[in-house]
Amino acid sequence: NHCFKGCTGLQKIKLPKNGKVISEGMFSDCSSLESVELPEGIEQIDTNAFYNSGLKSIVIPSGVTVIGIKAFQQSKLESITIKDAAVSIKNRAFDSCTSLNRADLGKRVTDIDQEAFKNCDRLESIPDSVTSINTGIFESCDSLKEIKISTGIKEIPQKMCYECSNLESVVLPYAVTKVKAQAFANCPKLTKITIPKNTATIADDVFSYPTKMTVYGVKGSYAETYAGQKSMK
Repeated sequence: NHCFKGCTGLQKIKLPKNGKVISEGMFSDCSSLESVELPEGIEQIDTNAFYNSGLKSIVIPSGVTVIGIKAFQQSKLESITIKDAAVSIKNRAFDSCTSLNRADLGKRVTDIDQEAFKNCDRLESIPDSVTSINTGIFESCDSLKEIKISTGIKEIPQKMCYECSNLESVVLPYAVTKVKAQAFANCPKLTKITIPKNTATIADDVFSYPTKMTVYGVKGSYAETYAGQKSMK
């Protein structure tokens, strides 16, 4: 663990093919690190592995199953590519990657844990791929204008897009039955939301500016009832 931590002169890494784990804090605080080539044999990227590094892009091989807690937090990442890996992205894995503007998560990412992309201010959209999302995963993503939510999602978690200052519209997928507290609170530009007929519960404080919003839904559904309660069009 932490074997290259703080090696500020390190610029490039090419790892051997027989390695399976990028250990805890292995390249944390490597401020000059811009390039890393991960072999297909890698299965796990541990906690804080590239924390606060200078890494600008990363390609995650198809064998990786876990991206650990804060693995890339506060790094200089501009793009992420996950090569068809069935990977679980843990808490705050990409938190505060303020230069991140592209996240290609592939088609097999199934689980994104809480606050995984919090404070990624340049992130503009998220691909439709995951089936499990958790609290605050896109909190304070100031450039996020749209959010593509997988059709497999059944619950919108607490603070999912909290304080996304440029978020304009949201379409909830057909299977969503519940929207939890403050999911879209403090989003001043959010004016449109589509709510499916299967949605039966929406927390009282999901939206901060309901009177500015228009709800699109099915007549006679809970969406219409909620809109009436909140003076939404």
